[in-house]
Amino acid sequence: MAAEGSTVLGFYSLAMAAILKDQLPAAHAARFPRFPLPVARLARLAVDQLHQKQGLGERLLMDALQRCARLAEEIGMVGVIVDAKHERARGWYERYEFERFPDAPLTLWLPTGVITRLCGA
Repeated sequence: MAAEGSTVLGFYSLAMAAILKDQLPAAHAARFPRFPLPVARLARLAVDQLHQKQGLGERLLMDALQRCARLAEEIGMVGVIVDAKHERARGWYERYEFERFPDAPLTLWLPTGVITRLCGA
């Protein structure tokens, strides 16, 4: 959460989830086994309207991804998924290398290797 005094400027929430390899983009699916794959779901990420377009969303996303990078080392997971609220939000996530699920264009994924690179870990 990002706050200024008692005012919440932005926040995110993470939850653990599982996906099937068939849900992933084809370029990634082949390297995984058939059983459910552990992922972190970026369940929410929001910035107060008065504080948008100031880089806060990116800072929150990077904080979330850094947490996920640590989780991947500790408990193992293959990536992060997010359900974009609309096409504009999908485009925002795609700037950070998230990829669309083939059968759900507003659902995106970011593999742990990319997360590690983005976080400089």
